[in-house]
Amino acid sequence: MTKSNSSRGYVVKAGATRNPPMPQSGRSLVTTDDSNGAFMIAEAASNAAGPSALHVHHDHDEVMYVLEGEVIATVGAKVHHLCASELVYLPKGVPHRLEFPTAARWLLIGSGGYDLSRGELFSAFAKGLKGADVYADIENVDFVSD
Repeated sequence: MTKSNSSRGYVVKAGATRNPPMPQSGRSLVTTDDSNGAFMIAEAASNAAGPSALHVHHDHDEVMYVLEGEVIATVGAKVHHLCASELVYLPKGVPHRLEFPTAARWLLIGSGGYDLSRGELFSAFAKGLKGADVYADIENVDFVSD
């Protein structure tokens, strides 16, 4: 892990992560603390997986830049099929879900504080929660029924 120091630039070497690390397959590259609250960047990965629950973030925007694999992103009523070198913007207040028809790797860029809420999300997944139950205890994120 690389120690956080927002007053200077830094390098994150291959395989290294910032503190706190991502609570999933991935690594923190720039944390909210590093950017003085402005944004966060992480590299994340997933095996092939069906669609996540449709949900909405009330406080945070997110951008997903696909590095490898395929991603299906539903944003509002539109469905987008993405592959490497393509990006989807998921604005706060707009329901969205992700699906991974293949294993995928991507950069996740979120507005300040987004990384701080990810720990709650992955704790819910680790407990085996699904659908609305995943979002029940996460502040400012709501499940949206289909």
